[in-house]
Amino acid sequence: MLRVIPHPPRTMFNGNNNMQNGYSQPQNVAAPYGRQAQQPEQTRLPPQAISHIYKSCTNLFLTRRLPEALAALQPVVNDPSASIRQCPRALRIKFWGLYLAILDAAAKMTVSEGKATWGAKEWPELVAKIRSGAVWDEVNRQYGDEGRVDADVVVTLATLLLSHSPEQSITQKKIEAYLGAVPSALSQDEDPKSMMQRSKITELYCLHVLPRVGDWDYAKEFTQMSTDIDDEQREVFFMHLDKLKADMETRERETRELEKLRDQEIEEEEERLEHEHRQRKSHSRAASVSSRTSRRRGSSVKPAERSVARDETAAAAEAAVKKRLAIAAKESKKAAATAAVVPRATGRTKPNTSLITSTTALLSRMQAYMTTNSGPFSMLQTIVMLAVIAWMTNNKRMRDKIRRFLLLCWIKIAKTVGMGMKVTYV
Repeated sequence: MLRVIPHPPRTMFNGNNNMQNGYSQPQNVAAPYGRQAQQPEQTRLPPQAISHIYKSCTNLFLTRRLPEALAALQPVVNDPSASIRQCPRALRIKFWGLYLAILDAAAKMTVSEGKATWGAKEWPELVAKIRSGAVWDEVNRQYGDEGRVDADVVVTLATLLLSHSPEQSITQKKIEAYLGAVPSALSQDEDPKSMMQRSKITELYCLHVLPRVGDWDYAKEFTQMSTDIDDEQREVFFMHLDKLKADMETRERETRELEKLRDQEIEEEEERLEHEHRQRKSHSRAASVSSRTSRRRGSSVKPAERSVARDETAAAAEAAVKKRLAIAAKESKKAAATAAVVPRATGRTKPNTSLITSTTALLSRMQAYMTTNSGPFSMLQTIVMLAVIAWMTNNKRMRDKIRRFLLLCWIKIAKTVGMGMKVTYV
């Protein structure tokens, strides 16, 4: 079912009523905002003054002096006598287009920019007036009736609310009220430009507003029954509605899939963190148990037992050294005995066995001595001393110095012995 309400017939006034385009009220009619009927009507601004205000505000808008431009337009917007109705249609459309463009620029600002430009209190009020649809009511009051609002202004209002209103049900109600108040497009006095504007409003309503509120069936029904579009436009509307619905379903499906993937990733991340937490907890528990066990073992060994263990280790090392020396002595004796037996068995000349025995014993002792802790260091000292002696004996100057030193020592000893003998003789 269509929601269009038939427009009531326009009232025409006779006599001395100052009519212009059928929009002016008689002078005896009460002014808006609840004024008494006996009070005189407010003085209306002439169209020339409104045109001058519009031009000055246009310059302010182009130079981005938005608060000043809006302040200059407010006397006309809030005029109780609705002077804007006397203006020509072109001036009315330009005036409201400028006013709505200023509000659109204010709504597009960020919070910090809007408060800095308009004020901390004024900017939220402007934005709330757009989002709540109060600006549409403001325009209707100046026109006097919803059906008298110019179609171009309605298109601008619908576009403004589509851009900034969070609830498009407000836009839906406003457009439906306008379509129910304006005359039908089938009337004979409808000009082509007005029909084009009504077609534009129908397009906004069917292809933008109703899809935003999810009313797809009514969008197709309204398109089928609307008299503001022809058959060719109707087919185009149907195609666009099908495409928009398919795109919306695709986006919703992709959104659900993305949300599902995001939930899976979150669950996997939580499981991974939980697994890592359990591993760290088990590792810390094992480390604490190991440290407690080692501390218990260390505390169970007394200092006296530790010293005894060290003494036993040292005694074992000493016993091993003695054992090696005994083995070396036995081997040297066995080698000497073998060397003594061989000449007797062969009957040859007996060699010098004492030198061989002494050399073997010396080598065995040196080998056993090298196994001790101080053996290698003492051997190194001996080698260094022998090298120094060999160097001193090979150097002629050093030999002379040693010879003179020994001769001096011998003379001193001889003198000492002679003095002793003299003392004994006396």
